[in-house]
Amino acid sequence: MHGAGWRFGGVGFEVPWNQRGKVESFCDWTNCSFAQRSGSPTGGSKAREGVAQFSIQGRRLESNSELGCNSFVMATPTAASGLSGQKLYEQRSRMALPLLVRQAQASTPIFYSDLAAELGMLKPLNLNYVLGNVGTALEALSKEWGEGIPPIQCLVVNKRTRLPGEGIGWFTMKKSDFCKLQPRQQRDVVQIECQKIFAFQRWHAVLKAFGLAPAPHASSKLLNLAAAFRGGPESKQHRLLKEYIATHPEAVHLSPAFGPGETEFRLPSGDQLDVLFRKGDDYIAVEVKSSISPKEDIVRGMYQCVKYKAVIEAYQRHRGLPQNARAILAIEAKIPDDLCRSKTCWGLMSSIVSVGPKVG
Repeated sequence: MHGAGWRFGGVGFEVPWNQRGKVESFCDWTNCSFAQRSGSPTGGSKAREGVAQFSIQGRRLESNSELGCNSFVMATPTAASGLSGQKLYEQRSRMALPLLVRQAQASTPIFYSDLAAELGMLKPLNLNYVLGNVGTALEALSKEWGEGIPPIQCLVVNKRTRLPGEGIGWFTMKKSDFCKLQPRQQRDVVQIECQKIFAFQRWHAVLKAFGLAPAPHASSKLLNLAAAFRGGPESKQHRLLKEYIATHPEAVHLSPAFGPGETEFRLPSGDQLDVLFRKGDDYIAVEVKSSISPKEDIVRGMYQCVKYKAVIEAYQRHRGLPQNARAILAIEAKIPDDLCRSKTCWGLMSSIVSVGPKVG
């Protein structure tokens, strides 16, 4: 029988050429590249010359010639095929990679829950499939380039342990070996990989290889509005919310052992904190934005938190204390979706808290 076959990843199969339409209907030809055609004519038939062509965007195999023998058309999937499928986890992998590149360029990890929210996923646990697919695609691209690409999925961490899932062991060492390590040792391994991720200079080339665009950044217009914003005298809403948080540390997800907090704490920089909680060597600043604060004031508060953390750490260092500082932005409203997406690349991680209306 005269037929033609195709080989993927070293596995070939043969079908009659006149049945190729049936094969095309269930095989995904996306991003396949022609490698070679081999075989010898049988039954005296003669193979016709021609080069097989594979559709990059579609799901069809086309040929400019008809093969009249038991030949093999051998094709190898390119690395990009790893993110080209239409299954839900594959679609989410394409959405996730630009977000991870954004985090890499900001030298900032991201929590599972935050990434899941950006992808519209209700269950962060399902990210295991998404991130595993990203890791496999990067490994394939690394082999294609002949250059190491660090496992960017290491940047997705658990909110409590600050560690990625155990599946990351497949991409850093043997999974069984990674699981045997103590948490501190696992953190050391992950930290080494994160430094490689932050130092890698070709993330935009990686996105281009997969046909993906970079994730959008914060609106320049909004940043300009935040820079120009000037607050007036303290409002009643702000004062009441500040006083409530100072006596209710659990409102900003802190242990009651931190309270009560100190209001209007002045730093050596001249900045005045709305609330400062201290417990042992831990200093936690809280910037308060009431329900009447416009979005540009909330953005301004995000940047203030970045500054407060740095100033408090300098203050602790000057006093010979361990640098244990955090800054929380407490908003008396639902966090705007676009700002929720932006917080992870501004070094704030989970430090934006929606307090809910507490002022009557």
